[in-house]
Amino acid sequence: MGLDDYNIESKIILSRFYNRVKKKARGSRCLLCGKKTDGFCKSHSVPQFSLKYIAESGMVFHPSIFMDIESLDVEKGVMNSGIFQRICRECDGRFFQDYENERNLQKHLTDKILAEICIKNVLYTLDEKIEEKAFYSEIIKEIEFKADYGYIEKSVNNAIKKFEDELCFYKSILQSPSENPFRIIFYEVLPYRVPLAAQCLLSPSHDLWNNEINDLAEIHSDKLQILHFLVLPLKSTSVILLFYHSKDAVYRQLQNQFNILSYEKKLQYINYLIFAYSSNYFISKSISSEILQSKKLHALAKEIDGRPNWGQITIEDLIFHSYIPIEMDEIPNFLTKELAAD
Repeated sequence: MGLDDYNIESKIILSRFYNRVKKKARGSRCLLCGKKTDGFCKSHSVPQFSLKYIAESGMVFHPSIFMDIESLDVEKGVMNSGIFQRICRECDGRFFQDYENERNLQKHLTDKILAEICIKNVLYTLDEKIEEKAFYSEIIKEIEFKADYGYIEKSVNNAIKKFEDELCFYKSILQSPSENPFRIIFYEVLPYRVPLAAQCLLSPSHDLWNNEINDLAEIHSDKLQILHFLVLPLKSTSVILLFYHSKDAVYRQLQNQFNILSYEKKLQYINYLIFAYSSNYFISKSISSEILQSKKLHALAKEIDGRPNWGQITIEDLIFHSYIPIEMDEIPNFLTKELAAD
């Protein structure tokens, strides 16, 4: 069997396994209204209109382009990029009307729009955690793993409970708005279209001055405080947004640090957050191979809390500190005009 045949077979096996996991994880009730549904809507975690603006022949690059794992597809069609299936069609059409509107995004952002963004981000993350629980369950069954599963199970259950609570919290804001609940760190409508679309929640481990603000150990996932961000390319502009809810007060100091940065450094930092802490971004295929092959970018995409290769520190790294975490000015900045999409 040649290498290409092996890679194809590996993809088929992985695809079958993940389909089994997804089927096991999928419930029968909409996470927003709680009603039983025969079929969930195919929801996009990043608005589909943004993906279409950067797609070439309907295709976009996925984060796997930087992960160097041959069994993963590096590109997919817009219809299959960043999707999750957890809510009914009625809720998908009703809950996100204000935020999934290009005109609204480029005007004054209301608390309703920000709450809708939070709900979408939490839904996507909750979907990931529910699938993660099913994944571990299937792995243990597949390899007849006999070790204690309790630690992993507790960690994942903690995370699921946290994001279920977050979902209820942001839904309550839509139902009973409070006065100025959100803090916007950065909001800008750029006069050009960036070649990257991204949206999710994240929890950076350190602030701009390298003070620890979140313990990323999995067992503490229920205590993480949350930032929300999006980068949405539009027809001839781009919306960049970074914000948090006032309850996540650990980000006040980060906001103060961010405010004294130059405009260029602010874009640079948001660009860094995307590749250091997110896996829900999509890139135009118009980007040059030179940029896509950036060694620093590939290294950062595989960092976990400053540790290389998915957090697997070698003896050499421990003794000689041979790996130096990637800094924000060492990677290509996809938010600059120089890399703007045509």
